[in-house]
Amino acid sequence: MSSLNFNGGSLPSTRKIPAVNSSHGKVLYALGLYGSQTARELVIRTGFCGAQERANELKSKFYLPIAKGSKLIQMETGRNVYVTTYSIDWNYISFNDLQDFMCRAKMFYGDLD
Repeated sequence: MSSLNFNGGSLPSTRKIPAVNSSHGKVLYALGLYGSQTARELVIRTGFCGAQERANELKSKFYLPIAKGSKLIQMETGRNVYVTTYSIDWNYISFNDLQDFMCRAKMFYGDLD
């Protein structure tokens, strides 16, 4: 696990990047590689039924800027509903900060498709 020094106001001064081969690492890689995703998309890409919980833990335990949003999707029944999306908030962290992690994760996981 590596650390990033960051002065984020009320956040702790050090963010932790999860290990590449951990469930948190795979979720972070999916978010970095594919951008904003619903919980269902994260589960499909990572294979973890608790992928949305991992995304929440990236924010609360690792202090990474994970943003929640919403997206209107059409269910199989034809009904339109809003679902929660998860993404990396690039306003608070740069891709350069995650570049080493993303390179190692790409070698470990490939494209996740």
